[in-house]
Amino acid sequence: MTLRWKDTIKLLGGRFLSKGLFLILRLVFLFFQKLSWKVSGVSDVVDRNQELEKRGKKPVAQALKLLWFNKYCFLLPPSLRDFILQHDEYVDPEYVIRNDHVSLFFFDPNQDIAVFGEGKPGQKMWHTSAGDSFISISLYRFSQRLIIMRMKEFHELCASLPDPKKSIIVMGNTARCGSTLLTQVYECSNKVISYSEPYPFNTLAVMYREKGFCSEVSQMTRNLVRMYCRPLKCMPDVEGYLLKPSAPSFPCAAPIHAQYPEITKTFYLYRNMHKVSLSLYKLSFILPTSRIVYLLTRLSGALVSSVYQKAHFPTDGTNRKISNCHTTGIMQATVSTKMYMVMKNEGLEVMGLLFDDILANKELAKFQMKGGWMRAVAEGRVVWDAGLVGFIKSRQGYINIHQTGSRGGLPESLVADALQAFDRDSQSNSIVAMPILAKIKPLEFTKQHEIESSKLLVEMGFPPLEEECRLEGTIDFKKVLNLK
Repeated sequence: MTLRWKDTIKLLGGRFLSKGLFLILRLVFLFFQKLSWKVSGVSDVVDRNQELEKRGKKPVAQALKLLWFNKYCFLLPPSLRDFILQHDEYVDPEYVIRNDHVSLFFFDPNQDIAVFGEGKPGQKMWHTSAGDSFISISLYRFSQRLIIMRMKEFHELCASLPDPKKSIIVMGNTARCGSTLLTQVYECSNKVISYSEPYPFNTLAVMYREKGFCSEVSQMTRNLVRMYCRPLKCMPDVEGYLLKPSAPSFPCAAPIHAQYPEITKTFYLYRNMHKVSLSLYKLSFILPTSRIVYLLTRLSGALVSSVYQKAHFPTDGTNRKISNCHTTGIMQATVSTKMYMVMKNEGLEVMGLLFDDILANKELAKFQMKGGWMRAVAEGRVVWDAGLVGFIKSRQGYINIHQTGSRGGLPESLVADALQAFDRDSQSNSIVAMPILAKIKPLEFTKQHEIESSKLLVEMGFPPLEEECRLEGTIDFKKVLNLK
């Protein structure tokens, strides 16, 4: 049985017991903390600022030491309920933009507040070398303090920040498709600041889906982009920014593109669905909510469709029971990939990227980049040459990524750094690093399972497994590189 009940129960039950114990201890801690705060005159940031407003004084943010956290599953929305925190000090809200080691974490769903994570001084919380491969998980694992402010102060703070002038890349993805690798290729160029799956884009995507283009969505879009693209002292001379939302958050690309049409380009990365299915299966033994999907497909199609609907995925064709894990993984891949098709049909200017093409052209990319030049997609679009991204400096068909004073774009030293991303575990610091995944038994599937998966693919509007899946609007690398 590919469901592997023993491992499933161990994962789900173990996480449930761990979270339950944590919540009990947190409740006890909060009881004594409330007494302590009352004696010492400390109050949370909402009450504190209400008091300051009455006295006509400037509002503050609250810094709290992170003592302990417990997250049942990192795919679930974050909340202050995931943490045990101790009051440290009140700070000026501008503290979060004056310090590069502070990054926006999430908006708490239970309170009208914005939460920032603070690492060690000098630590780039968004950089994979300093934390996890995903900023969402990195902020959980490596934050030493959480800084909390009301949404009112958050919006006022963002209003003081400048709009970005350099290029913004929004990269959607299907999950388990190589997007983390490409994020690090950007990162290794040392000229691009990249954010991999920050939680606040989930909030923006939901707002956009529920309210469309409105003033509230425009404000949130502008403020999120300003916050993530704010000037950093540690990287004063950047060439652009990569914003990689999680798979269900891809709709946030629409308001970002609408707000900054001149500097925003959008791509969607996908991969051979069979390979995605094999990878998702292993991932499901690390992330409990992913494992639950495998269970639900055996029980009820209506429940599966409801889960996808709550995650704001397309739900057409998902109301069905599935008898094997290979086909369940294929369904997850098709649902994610349909997000690209939906947004494209809604008018979003987005280009598709097939990761298998990038791997096939990796050696060619090395040769091209050592020559110093990279070819443009067309009419000044952003360049992708086997996954290494540059930002167009002209509309003549070539690009100089870094202003080095020489004719060549990337110095060979930077090329070597960037290409290291192809030859290493892109998630080496993550909870889904290769050594961890290697310990998980691979998915066992039969020819009959493949037949069922192909049937589902055709019903969902995709070619069967034995045929290449190339979506409309996907970049043809051979054509771009003049190889045919």
